Amino acid sequence: MNQPGGWLPYGERNFAQQMQSDSFRHATPAFGEVGGDVDLPEQALLYDLELKANGTLCNRIWQMEGSCVGAAGARSYVQSMCGDHVHRGTGETIQDICPWPTWGIGRKIGGLNSRGAGSFGSAQAKAVETWGMLPANDPRLPQPTNRDGWLVWTSKIELDFSAPRFWPVPESELAPTAGNHQIAYVARITTLDELWQAFAQGYGVTCASDFGTRPRVRGGYLVGDWNDTWAHQMSWSGYLTIKRATSDLPAGRLIAVDNQWGPQAHECPWLSQRGIRGSFWITEATAKKILQRKDTEVYAHGNTEDFPAREIDWGTLGMG
Repeated sequence: MNQPGGWLPYGERNFAQQMQSDSFRHATPAFGEVGGDVDLPEQALLYDLELKANGTLCNRIWQMEGSCVGAAGARSYVQSMCGDHVHRGTGETIQDICPWPTWGIGRKIGGLNSRGAGSFGSAQAKAVETWGMLPANDPRLPQPTNRDGWLVWTSKIELDFSAPRFWPVPESELAPTAGNHQIAYVARITTLDELWQAFAQGYGVTCASDFGTRPRVRGGYLVGDWNDTWAHQMSWSGYLTIKRATSDLPAGRLIAVDNQWGPQAHECPWLSQRGIRGSFWITEATAKKILQRKDTEVYAHGNTEDFPAREIDWGTLGMG
């Protein structure tokens, strides 16, 4: 599939970039160390939290260049806002995020100072944790086109924001506003148990890896086996439980994967019936393989004042 990626695997980073990655990883707790435990529901889909917090599904981001790290990051930040809203009952408005300034800061943190594509998960996670993010409707920023729920900026705009020294708006002008919208806590996801807990507690999750797929419909779900290679970051949007195995699909949890390649990239019957396009599923066996890879970077994001275990009443939701 000839589509833009943009994730720089650990082995392709220079020494300074590897040191940055190692330092952030060592300083960032695993979710199991800070997230606590709640009872797991049969289904914990972050789309439900979007509907609960926003009244509708949130807009998606359609990446044009090798900017997957920024696009997937912004998707997970919005979902973390929704989880926070449902958990704490905050009255804040759920806003679209412009991915590109935070992406540009992440590239700067990662030593990528030229105008271009590519970044990596730890640099992006540090950028949103320390510098912050900007709402898409900030009048100082170029405004996207909304294509049926997908926000689109031009390739030129994405690349213009890939390095702060090339920004059309000075970094110093944008930084104070971005600093008011930081993701307060970031935690590493290293096991399936941590993943289930992050979803059940409504945290947005990003996954950067070399996982790639040519998904096919199995039992009404578009399921992606690991049969391709993408240097790519996507966001993961929760799980549902298949109770009975069939000849086509094993029993166990399916993880929803949101890609940024537009609504036609992936057509899942189950998701499309619910207004969700451009997404597919992976089995827990595939997720386990992804998590076990040394290069993989999976982070949970929480825009909260603290990071305790948090209960969400999934029984009142249920995207069935």
